[in-house]
Amino acid sequence: GAHRDLNRVDRRQRQMCIRDRYNDRGTQYWLILLIVVIIFFTCSILFESLRQPLVIISLIPISFIGTFLTFYFSRINFGTGGFASLVLLSGLVVNAAIYVINEYNAIRNNHPDRAKRISPVRLYVKAYNHKIIAVLLTVLSTVLGLVPFLIDGPQAEAFWFSFAIGTMGGLLFSMIALVFFMPILMPLFHKHEIHCCNQTNKCSQMIPM
Repeated sequence: GAHRDLNRVDRRQRQMCIRDRYNDRGTQYWLILLIVVIIFFTCSILFESLRQPLVIISLIPISFIGTFLTFYFSRINFGTGGFASLVLLSGLVVNAAIYVINEYNAIRNNHPDRAKRISPVRLYVKAYNHKIIAVLLTVLSTVLGLVPFLIDGPQAEAFWFSFAIGTMGGLLFSMIALVFFMPILMPLFHKHEIHCCNQTNKCSQMIPM
């Protein structure tokens, strides 16, 4: 009986230490919003569009879903390591989307006549097929680089363990969004650009030569 009581006290002390160590009072979640704003303005300048950056940023909350699901099913404490994984994911996840959308714009600019005959979803799939190897290598190299943090388990280094498992779960889940979610959003700004181009052509035809 005394041995069981000591084990209970020891468990409670460990739990209290973990809670104190990973108390999120000093965590500033507005950093994620700041990162999103910086990514939006950078991508809007890079692609000269205000709608394409929105498609890119949409991958960030979807990757967060993968991170939260990973912590939920693994029963690992979120803590500051989980928050650090969210900050890292905000910058990593958009790389794959930038690869694909850049190739998407290149195909449209280099072959405008062919791009008009192809639906935006098929055009996205074509761009995705061109960049899938680079995207997979980037994601797999990042995931494999985080594997050493998982060897000792959460008891040894809880911060690095939660950081690694959160990042890996978010990156892998973002690949699902890249395949199924982004093709749904691509036609939205595609139609907007076609409408703008049609209006420009009509205005140019009305101007006498």
